[in-house]
Amino acid sequence: MAVVTTTFSTTAGQVWASPTWSSSDPSKKVHDELTAWVNAINDPTKIELIHSPGDATARGVSDPVRWLLRAREAETSTDYGIRFADRYAGTGDTGDPGIYYGRSAGSGNNGSGSYSVLSPSGNGWTGQSGACSHFTAYEATGTTPWFVYASKIDSSGIGSFHYLQRLSIANMTSGSYYPSSGLGKWMYAVHNYSNWVNSPPTILTPQANLSAPYKGINATSTSATALRYPQPKSSTGNGYFFRLAAQYGDTHFLGEPTYDILVSNSATGVWGDTVVINSITYTRMGLGQPFWVRTS
Repeated sequence: MAVVTTTFSTTAGQVWASPTWSSSDPSKKVHDELTAWVNAINDPTKIELIHSPGDATARGVSDPVRWLLRAREAETSTDYGIRFADRYAGTGDTGDPGIYYGRSAGSGNNGSGSYSVLSPSGNGWTGQSGACSHFTAYEATGTTPWFVYASKIDSSGIGSFHYLQRLSIANMTSGSYYPSSGLGKWMYAVHNYSNWVNSPPTILTPQANLSAPYKGINATSTSATALRYPQPKSSTGNGYFFRLAAQYGDTHFLGEPTYDILVSNSATGVWGDTVVINSITYTRMGLGQPFWVRTS
């Protein structure tokens, strides 16, 4: 299928998820695209959307809301997956995106159930107190489907980047260690430009537990879990683009990502700029770390 993209704007002081959760809420707009992506993949053994801000028990200014994406590779003995875009329902930037594991359904965590969480050391968000621009894009077909949600505060030019990616292990070296169970073949990359200006996004992997033998990523510091990619130097590499690299966890190969996401240096373009390479259009969505997302 073709890449599906949307853009929208929000005004100063507009909340992320209102108590009535209407179509004008930015979280509802993101939800519609995230739901469409999961439905297009149409394979609950890979990924399921099991909770959204609309399912939250409360959506007051300081109530945390999130999506839970179950990503347990057809396992049924435990519930684990991705805690996508966790944040306050109001305009505040406090949030806890990451992964969840050992979940039991119930009223805990504002209606999303009881579970353990592994989250990056930064919160992956900038606030929405000012007017903001928002962008989503996704590809649901092939072996490496992906979803991107990016936002920025118009007055300051800082923003956030949330990136879901299924990884391919087709080219893994024969005989290498790779967990036989307890690990979803996904990575979740989170970047908050205001916190991590000179750092790459932190990535996390859905997994059943943090116990040995180790699976995926068990750390949360940006140095231990950085998204891997080459990047040209700002002084000499303006206008050059590179693909993301193969990704690695704490103890093993994680897989290869899509070639639909490129990276440049910070001097190449600004948010919303486009470039055409080999008849494919890419749009810059990264801020401190400039990522270019395939949009056609």
